[in-house]
Formats: sequence, structure tokens, C-alpha cells
Amino acid sequence: VRWLASDDNDDTLTYGVYIRGEGEKDWKLLKEGLSDMYYSWDSANWPDGTYVVKIVASDAPSNPPGEALTVSRESPPFDIDNTPPEIRGLKCSPDGKRLKISFHAADRLSTIQSAEYSIDGGEWKAALPLGRISDARSLDYQFDTDEVPAGEHTVVVRSTDRFQNEAV
Repeated sequence: VRWLASDDNDDTLTYGVYIRGEGEKDWKLLKEGLSDMYYSWDSANWPDGTYVVKIVASDAPSNPPGEALTVSRESPPFDIDNTPPEIRGLKCSPDGKRLKISFHAADRLSTIQSAEYSIDGGEWKAALPLGRISDARSLDYQFDTDEVPAGEHTVVVRSTDRFQNEAV
């Protein structure tokens, strides 16, 4: 999170960063006493959901105790998404010299950004959903591969959401 703040009489400012989940009433302190106007934290420690950050600025370093002023601002809501999409219903069947692959990818919070497949540990190849646009939280895939040699094959698919969470 980044912010911009200034003090009209050039007092030194310090900042506190707080976070609150949607539907919660209490703010949780992430960090206080910051002199820089940015803070980064590992969101993997937070459950999926919608959050708001609050920045509290104080001119306490330049004023006697009891004389400091504070002001706060809240961010627009944003999402934390640490959960990968779910892949269901993977089916693969021979279709002449090609394989016919189908599966469903869904994410609880964010849109599916991409899907790919690999045959026998080979390079990843893009898989387009039905409708050909990755723009939803739930997408169906059905496509034919390039020609493959006769025999048994291992097919792997992976799906990535817009937060780069990946399921294989």
C-alpha cells in the first residue's frame, strides 16, 4: 500500500497501517511508527476476502505529548485471494490421431486468467475456454490437441486466476 501525505508546517509525520475485512468492525494493526509512505506485507497470512486499509498519520515526532494531531484515510475495498482455482471433470479420450480434452475450472473469488495443458510432460500449451474469452470465475474447456503418437499418454491441465494462484 502506498499513500501521499504532507504537513503544512513541515512537522515530521509517522504512519500507522491498519486492515479490516468486509463485515468486520475492528481494525487490526499491521504496522505503526512508519516514516516511509508505503508498506508491504505478506497477504498469505490473511483469508480470502475483501478488505480495506486505513492509514493514520500523526505529527507526534514534532510536537509535545498531548499536542500531536492525527488524521486517517481509508482505501477503496480490495481483494485478497490466496486460493487457487478448482479443476473438475477432467476427461480425455482419443479422437483419431488427436486427444479430446475437457474440464471445468472455477475460482471462488476471482476470474480465471488462463488454462494450459501438457501431454507426457511436454511444453505447456494454451487452452481456450468455450466462448474463447477468460472473463469469468467459472469456465468450461473442450478442445482437441495436435496429433499425438498412438499409445498411452499422460495429460495434465493447469488453471491460473487473476491473482496468479495456480491449480494443476
